[in-house]
Amino acid sequence: YVDEMFSAVLGQGAFLNGRSIQVTAAGLADSIACLGTSPYAPELQEPTLALAGKLFRSGLDIRREGSAALDLCSVASGRAGLYVELQLSFWDYAAGELIVREAGGYCSAADGTPLPLDGRKSGIVAGSAQAAAEFFAL
Repeated sequence: YVDEMFSAVLGQGAFLNGRSIQVTAAGLADSIACLGTSPYAPELQEPTLALAGKLFRSGLDIRREGSAALDLCSVASGRAGLYVELQLSFWDYAAGELIVREAGGYCSAADGTPLPLDGRKSGIVAGSAQAAAEFFAL
């Protein structure tokens, strides 16, 4: 729809339409945060809404783009400083995680541990190192 193709190769960087991209160095206060709502996990509704309030008060604004892959690419290209979701499937974040890391960004499970690459569901935090650190301080 917008004629954009994000790509990355391990050790070779991240790209948007063939042009190199990088995450922003901005902290949370100077960033838009993308928030996934884990719609298939109703037990996460209240914690997600509480998290939305914290992110809204801590940053410039929040966005819900409706796709983990798109949210991760927004982080990788510097459009957003942070992306958080409390539960995702592996296929929702695997490619986007590589793109964010190759763009110089931080990615982890929502508890700060490495993202599982074995098919288990996980929460995710992705963004600049500063924005991620500030998120965990919340």
